[in-house]
Amino acid sequence: MLQVISGKFFKTSKDEDLHITPRTYIVYSNVLITETINTNIFSIEPIYTRKTINTYLVKYSNKIEKQKDSEFQLNAIGDNEIINDIMACMSLFFMGIFTTDKDYLANLIIESDEKIGRIESPKKLASYIFDKDKFNSETEEKIIEFDRFINKIVSLSRSDYKKIIEVIRQFYKVVLLVNVNLDLAYSTLVAGIESLATKYDSYETDWQDIDSNFRKDMEQILPRLSEEDSNLIKQAIINNTHSKLKQRYCKYCDYMIKDDYFIEYIINKNNSAKKTELLHAIKIAYDLRSKYVHTFKKIGDEISIFSAREICYIKGIPHITLNGLIRLFRYITLKTIHNLEDLDSEQFNYFEELPQSILLTVDNMSPELWLWNEKNYTLELSLKYLNGLILHICSVYIGQENAFLDLKKVCDRIESLLKGLNGNTDNKKNLIMFYLIYNELLKNLNQEYTSKNYENILNKNRALLEEIDIKSLAYNMLFEEENKIDIKEIENIYNKYNKDKYKKNKIQLPRLLETNILVELLNGCIDKNDSKKYEYYLSKLIGENPGNEYIINKIKSYYENGTMEKIHEIYEIYDNNYSKKKWILCLLNIAKYNGDIGKYEKYINEIYKLNPKNEKIKKLLDNFTRTKNMEYIANIPIHIFNR
Repeated sequence: MLQVISGKFFKTSKDEDLHITPRTYIVYSNVLITETINTNIFSIEPIYTRKTINTYLVKYSNKIEKQKDSEFQLNAIGDNEIINDIMACMSLFFMGIFTTDKDYLANLIIESDEKIGRIESPKKLASYIFDKDKFNSETEEKIIEFDRFINKIVSLSRSDYKKIIEVIRQFYKVVLLVNVNLDLAYSTLVAGIESLATKYDSYETDWQDIDSNFRKDMEQILPRLSEEDSNLIKQAIINNTHSKLKQRYCKYCDYMIKDDYFIEYIINKNNSAKKTELLHAIKIAYDLRSKYVHTFKKIGDEISIFSAREICYIKGIPHITLNGLIRLFRYITLKTIHNLEDLDSEQFNYFEELPQSILLTVDNMSPELWLWNEKNYTLELSLKYLNGLILHICSVYIGQENAFLDLKKVCDRIESLLKGLNGNTDNKKNLIMFYLIYNELLKNLNQEYTSKNYENILNKNRALLEEIDIKSLAYNMLFEEENKIDIKEIENIYNKYNKDKYKKNKIQLPRLLETNILVELLNGCIDKNDSKKYEYYLSKLIGENPGNEYIINKIKSYYENGTMEKIHEIYEIYDNNYSKKKWILCLLNIAKYNGDIGKYEKYINEIYKLNPKNEKIKKLLDNFTRTKNMEYIANIPIHIFNR
């Protein structure tokens, strides 16, 4: 947000075209600044200084362009991010801590013997940050450099800015973490340097960078191949290896560390690292970080015991301490920023990256908000629309939505798109399946609901519909009372679907249909007397319906009595009585439409059990018992399967 409020991406600089909201924060620090700092974005004004904790006033203007929509305007956003980024930049540059929490700062700079239970205080672990002379103020030259530092960060390209500001944020988190977890703080600093290396180095991995044990094994095998094939395999391994990460990190540090690290950037010459031991300790730090991340192996105690120095020796091997790592991190970050090119202006839609906001798309909105819009229907979005339709149907069925959307205009759009399509492509099947499912949903309710060309399009594309895949299986689950697909084929389709469903451009069925498929497979195990697979699909069912009492009872029954029981009615699975009522109600209306008096009797009794005090249902049941006359309870336009 610092880059945004700087105005870099604004199309205008006129105040009347901007929302400008002044902000003021009280910030506390162990760094002494006696003069007001004015940058192009914010100012820092000393209030109470020359104390253990100094108090400052930070001011800035939260700026954002006025939007075209006259009814809704964002006029200030991201203040929490802005002030935190300001404090992070100040903490890195001035090698101290800036925070809005005075009590937390006091806790960080306390001496270890003043607080029971803490072995080492942050003041001893990271004296470069926490042990500040309250009478030693920052120089005028340092303040001018800070202004340049902020201007440089803001002038970076958006891509570079995002990387640099995130690295600075990680440093700030380290400052706050030292009091809680030394190992995590140490590892975060190493990871921060590594992230800079992976973006900004020019290192190219070679065969010698590959893990030595793996390399030796491959060198026994590769000579059996032609030289050309051997080289191709080597290159493929090099291109896909993670071995290069450590090498890139080490090489980047080596490249970035210049003589000024040992001259201008030195903090305490008596405790400073020599270059030879520093370069070796950098490698050790990477290994320590990896062991902590992957196995939670703690950083050595010697590193905290000898924390005042930048290098400590453990069994004769140089290790970099937290103090040494803090200085190295700051130096490499500042040098990286200095080396990056400025970009004074850049075309960028910053509204897409405003903090605490998300870009709404069909992937993260309820289908009811967009499914009806035929203008957005394209071949590229055809799978999203099909997925949305299936989810919408299931939502109505279990009572999450009250009524179906009118999608006739979407069907008209599909008819138009079909005219220009040849061959049986995936996109074409998406179009046909949407068209078929929606019209099939409505045709048994009232013929006038369906599209006029429905039967014609159905007949033309029947061969496409007969191809068995997860889409046709979903149709089968929705509309067929009896399963028409072989159980082995269902199993193969489901396994493939389950493997691929979170991949790009793959359909994702709602829980209702996934559960229906699993029930079909579970019941198939009983027909084949396959207890192992029955156990497997019971496990899958509870995994997809966590905490479901009905399935839990099935599991208990099986393991206590060895009885494999079929699930005849899917609505039995639902713990939610409202969803169960809606489901049975739909089934009752279907039975009425189909003239199935046996099923109607079953469902009217089920409804009454769930609603014994409902006078309307009691009257309907009494009337049916006397006359066998079937009536609709409600006009719910749905036709869906019943196992």
